[in-house]
Amino acid sequence: MASKTRIAQIGFGYWGPNILRAISSHGDVEIVAVSDKDKQQLAQAGRAFPTAALLDGIDELIARPDVEALIVALPAGLHFDVTKKALEAGMHCFVEKPLALTTADCATLVELAAKKQRVLMVGHTFEYHGAVRKIKTLIDAGEIGQIYSIIAQRMNLGRIRQDVDAMWNLAPHDISIALYWLDNAMPVSIRAQGFSHLPRPKPLADLTYLTMEFASGAVAHVISSWLSPEKIRKVMLVGSKKMVTYDDVNVETMVQIHDKGVDLNAMPTPDYGEYQTLVRSGDLIIPALRLTEPLRVEMHHFVDCIRHGKAPVSDGESGLRVTRILEAASESMARKGVPIELK
Repeated sequence: MASKTRIAQIGFGYWGPNILRAISSHGDVEIVAVSDKDKQQLAQAGRAFPTAALLDGIDELIARPDVEALIVALPAGLHFDVTKKALEAGMHCFVEKPLALTTADCATLVELAAKKQRVLMVGHTFEYHGAVRKIKTLIDAGEIGQIYSIIAQRMNLGRIRQDVDAMWNLAPHDISIALYWLDNAMPVSIRAQGFSHLPRPKPLADLTYLTMEFASGAVAHVISSWLSPEKIRKVMLVGSKKMVTYDDVNVETMVQIHDKGVDLNAMPTPDYGEYQTLVRSGDLIIPALRLTEPLRVEMHHFVDCIRHGKAPVSDGESGLRVTRILEAASESMARKGVPIELK
């Protein structure tokens, strides 16, 4: 493919500028159009990409014949309608997480992308993070052993959203990390609780707890909050052989491999005739990581999938899985933490 891939983006707000910066660094990309209803945001886009057409409407952008791929960086409630129109128009689509707000809508988009033979990719950025991928290699190599638990915390003071709660805003990252580490196995049971502390007309949970149980025996626990005095982006992985911590805020010691665990004594004690547990504490290893900006890796991957006909790592099916979990978690939250079984 000799010519450049012609990209457009709808939405140039909080995260939109970062996406376009990352994808435009690919040598085989041309940014042909940007759409946003905010005139100030649109003017900013024009300064960053002076050759791009600046539009304030969705339909006008979808109708452009020179757009091969569309980046959807809009509020979550608009993802389905815009992505559906773009796929129907024959565009490849990159959609910020979550793919859509219902499992049914996600399934519609996945089916439509397959029918149109278009790339549909979801912004699960951490699946492209060097630290997350390093831990995946440890798991696949058998160094961690059987996975017992994944405990994730994603907390900060803000950014307060008005369209979705803290779980839908923050938890997709940690859900996608957990599924990535667990070879895309789906949980068999989900339960969640949410708490709304901020006074506003429409209560939205600003603190949520989500628990996923898997058939393997693994459990993943995800805490999401907009009300934290410090920024926390930490995941702890506990296995039968070793334990790993991944702290995205701590650049120097982002991944730590702990040779710790609990073993059964091979011989029963003479007094009780019972097998006793032995706590094992060995070396701490901090592996050297060669990190490239995950967003840049992700957006370059989107372009390469388009140009070479490859399926993305975080494809539409990945987006569907995450939304299905969030949908079940919302049902559990509405029912005060009742477990929801997934068939």
